[in-house]
Amino acid sequence: MRRLTQERGFTIVEMMVAVVVLLIGALGTLAMLDTASKQSRNASDRQNATALARQVLEEAKGIPYRDLAPGSVVTRMRENPALAGASASPWRIERDNTVFTVQVQVCWLDEPADGLGSRASGNFCAGEGSGGSVDGNSIDHKRVTVSVTWSNSSGRGTSRQSTLVSARGGIDAPGVSAVEMSSPSASPITDPLAASASFVATTTEGASAVVWSLDGAQQDAATGDGTSWAFGWELPTVDGVYDVSAQAFDAAGLGGEVRSVTVVINRFAPLAPQDMVAARNNGLVETQWSANRERDVIGYRVYRQEATGAAEVVCDFTTAPKCVDQTPPVQTGQPLEYWAVAIDRDTLDQQREGDPSERVNVNTANTPPNEPLSLTLAKDAVGNTILQWTAAALPDADGDAIQSYVIYRDGTAIADRYDQVAGTEMTMTDHETNGVTHEYWVSAVDARFAESTPLGPVSG
Repeated sequence: MRRLTQERGFTIVEMMVAVVVLLIGALGTLAMLDTASKQSRNASDRQNATALARQVLEEAKGIPYRDLAPGSVVTRMRENPALAGASASPWRIERDNTVFTVQVQVCWLDEPADGLGSRASGNFCAGEGSGGSVDGNSIDHKRVTVSVTWSNSSGRGTSRQSTLVSARGGIDAPGVSAVEMSSPSASPITDPLAASASFVATTTEGASAVVWSLDGAQQDAATGDGTSWAFGWELPTVDGVYDVSAQAFDAAGLGGEVRSVTVVINRFAPLAPQDMVAARNNGLVETQWSANRERDVIGYRVYRQEATGAAEVVCDFTTAPKCVDQTPPVQTGQPLEYWAVAIDRDTLDQQREGDPSERVNVNTANTPPNEPLSLTLAKDAVGNTILQWTAAALPDADGDAIQSYVIYRDGTAIADRYDQVAGTEMTMTDHETNGVTHEYWVSAVDARFAESTPLGPVSG
């Protein structure tokens, strides 16, 4: 008889071991997934907490500076429906099915730069010290710190952020809505007898004080109260364009938005230019003077006149306080005088000449000064050219002092003048060589504008 083939299979023990292995693997996977889910949720909670903290800080910065205080800051921020939350104490806000607890701290900071003040308010930040008595308004900044905490099945954590809030002008203090000149009634001021001007300033809300400024420099306090203020300005002797402004302050000394008005003063023709000098140099006549102080001067005109001739225009209009006569009359024993006038615009917008400067006779004997000595050239570490020379010998034949030294580059014509330094300086640095080799000369100029023979060249 034929025997049946033996049948083989899994025993119950083997099956149980296999099931246990599968369960361990499945449970491990489930645990891993659960952990990953919790970590993902916790990361999401942290992200939401950070975003919430930033939102709260931005809301705090929108509160008027004078109203930003520990006792009311939460109430003010909860006026925003997006931050109202479920309760105020503790302040709880729900984001993405997680409830966050928000804590806000506000404290004062005293900036040492303007001196330390009193600590009587009791809300100063830790570490601010004992203070002092120099600063009348010791609350220079306010620090807002926000802590957002959460705790749930996914984990717990805290996001903490802070910001420094400073006074923000018109946002937090009464601003000036308008500044107007009341007397004279309008700009420009053209009356030669006008010696003062009056102004009124209107504020956006009641202010404790208003201070007016001239060209940005504080002058004095205005008189008035509430939203209406007035002040006066003693007009300067110099005509021109001026900026008159006003700024309002609250009781805490916080300044609001500034407003200004432009005032044009055009009462007089220009004053005579001062420090007029003229001299013959290298076949030309050079003239120079000090710029006028008037702000409305638009340029200058230069004249010359021979002893028996009429006045002639040399430079019809120049904005720079200097002029070169390229074709002067030949030098004789007769006077040849040069002078300058400043030009502004009159009330009809026409050019108007002022008083003439002192006349200078260029035919008066004036020996040029001695030339400088021992001109040398060197290079610094970055390639700039450094010129040095020894002072011209004194006195010259006329006894004139050396007023300045003129440096020429790549030629000795007037167009080649590159720089000018005071008569007490014996060096000049050329920062604009751009790696190019140049030739240099230096000459001395005396107090009557006569120029020596140029010393040089040196190259490098």
